Amino acid sequence: MDDTERYDGVRHCRYVDEVVTDTPWVLDDEFLTQNKIDFVAHDDIPYESEDSTDVYQHLKSRGIFIPTQRTDGISTSDIICRLVRDYDMYVRRNLARGYSAEDLSVGFIKKNQLQLQAKLDTVKSKFHTYEEESRIYMEHWEERSKEYIHKFICLFERANVLNLLYRTHSSTMISNIPNEENNTDDIISSNNNWNKLKSKRQ
Repeated sequence: MDDTERYDGVRHCRYVDEVVTDTPWVLDDEFLTQNKIDFVAHDDIPYESEDSTDVYQHLKSRGIFIPTQRTDGISTSDIICRLVRDYDMYVRRNLARGYSAEDLSVGFIKKNQLQLQAKLDTVKSKFHTYEEESRIYMEHWEERSKEYIHKFICLFERANVLNLLYRTHSSTMISNIPNEENNTDDIISSNNNWNKLKSKRQ
């Protein structure tokens, strides 16, 4: 951000009534009186200059210096560190949004490297998605297969029981049917014996 953008950013803060531009690094009494400044708020870290080890020491001595507390991830240094750390991600995201490599001051090789990496990440993401969906499907199929196997076993056992009952019932019926061949032989044998006895009497 240039100075103008930084000024505009501060003006949009609802707690800011007025923005004074082109202020000096060291605030003297003349500047404070001219701009009607009652207090100066800044972090308590000593900032050195050519003539002092702490440019805010005279304000601290007068009791008009209010130290501010740093917030993690909000300070300029932390923001710059995050930008440097996640530089590739920011460039890839803005390239995907339609910004050109020239707009982002990215060279041809770096641009293609980032675009290739973005495609690889997309493939990895899709692979992990398919892998997760496949795992869920297999778990579902495993549960269903157990159910099918259980039903099949129950059906098979039921068929065996019915078959056993049918065979037992059939055997009982067969054992109760008279043997006609044996009965015929008995009748013929009785007739022969009767004829023999009759011949002897004559």
